[in-house]
Amino acid sequence: MTKIINYKTGETIVEDENLSIRELVKKAVKNRISLAYADFTSAYADFRYKNLQNVDFSGADLEGADFCSADLTGASLRGADLEGADLRGVILVGADLRGADLSGADLRGAVINNSDQTTLLRALDVKII
Repeated sequence: MTKIINYKTGETIVEDENLSIRELVKKAVKNRISLAYADFTSAYADFRYKNLQNVDFSGADLEGADFCSADLTGASLRGADLEGADLRGVILVGADLRGADLSGADLRGAVINNSDQTTLLRALDVKII
């Protein structure tokens, strides 16, 4: 049984016997199920090349997740743990990164718009003077 659990409440967000984590996320997105506070640490979170526009990953544990070339336009990653995540080539236009932990994340080639610069720099713990 593959399932995604809300680590705050312990409740199952979505589950299926025959689906991978990647397919479960696709099912959740299709059915507009929030992935806020989801725990992805127990499985390899492979989101490469996925369209994840406007998905709510607020507070999710996505440490080490692979988002290479994914489209996270307008997604909420507020307070998410993205430590060591692969974000190469990811589209973050309009994404909410406030309070996200991007320690050790690989952001080479990431696409953001001008209004997102300050939020991204703060998420990377860069001091703005």
